Amino acid sequence: MTVKLGVIGAGGIATVHMENADDIEGVDIVAVADIDEERATAAADPRDAAAYTDGTELIESEAVDAVLIAVPPFAHPEYEEAAADAGVDILIEKPVGLEMAQVEDTQAKLEDSGVITASGYVARYADVTERLLELLDGRTIGSIESTYWAPVTPAAWWQRKDQSGGQLVEQATHPYDTHRYLAGDVDWLVGAGTDRRLTDEIDFHDASSVTMVHENGTLSHVSATCAASSFRFETRVVAEDAQLTVDYIDHTITGEVDGESVSYEGDDDWYRREMAAFVEAVATDSSEPIRSDYGDAATSLSLTLAATEAVETEERIDL
Repeated sequence: MTVKLGVIGAGGIATVHMENADDIEGVDIVAVADIDEERATAAADPRDAAAYTDGTELIESEAVDAVLIAVPPFAHPEYEEAAADAGVDILIEKPVGLEMAQVEDTQAKLEDSGVITASGYVARYADVTERLLELLDGRTIGSIESTYWAPVTPAAWWQRKDQSGGQLVEQATHPYDTHRYLAGDVDWLVGAGTDRRLTDEIDFHDASSVTMVHENGTLSHVSATCAASSFRFETRVVAEDAQLTVDYIDHTITGEVDGESVSYEGDDDWYRREMAAFVEAVATDSSEPIRSDYGDAATSLSLTLAATEAVETEERIDL
């Protein structure tokens, strides 16, 4: 079968997903929606797709098998619920929302509908993550540390906490989710941060440091800032007879395992793998290829909301 895909949102990350879908056999983009009509048309026309300014109208009007929802998190719920009502599978960019009550309500509707869901935790699909899991197989993980540095995102909605959730919820959610993927869920955490010490373009902390104790005893830590001059995303793991550093910008792994040096160069096709897994899931009506569904992404949202609270209050937060 050829999966008929609708796209809601035609901004930067949607463009990345659409370009990958164009190169994957078995999927056609048949419609694109964006509140900016020119942007919707610019994405739709080269693909002979229909253009809409309303994502709900796209879902209700087009015979799509699935939709990609790539809009800011404050705008998610109506499209997710419209997809559930129509029985349309969804790939939704992270985070899946901003408030747990709303997300849990939407999760229940999606589960009741039986649609396949996937979320945009792309690091789970990275070649280097797959290799890291192979290297760590059967080994007890002692600690994980991640660094996530980025410049301030220029979009006005991103700079407002009530629309983006802040850096940990919208952007640095990637390392938090990666820690969950490697070591399981978190029991409790503590944190601290700086309140716009280096930039006043935002209305939330511009740097944070959060330490987490996982349910299995692993200790992990994420340091993040949105006041850097360039991107940096690294994860360092100390495990039984292994210490490894993953660079998610250069897609490399370095370190030692069983006393032997490790130097691995991966590829940067993580977004293509993510889209290909979703297309396969829709085509086969099986969620097996999906590495993070809506419910799992909701747990990562809960973690980053707790981390944000810890940074703001400097108190221990139990999950």
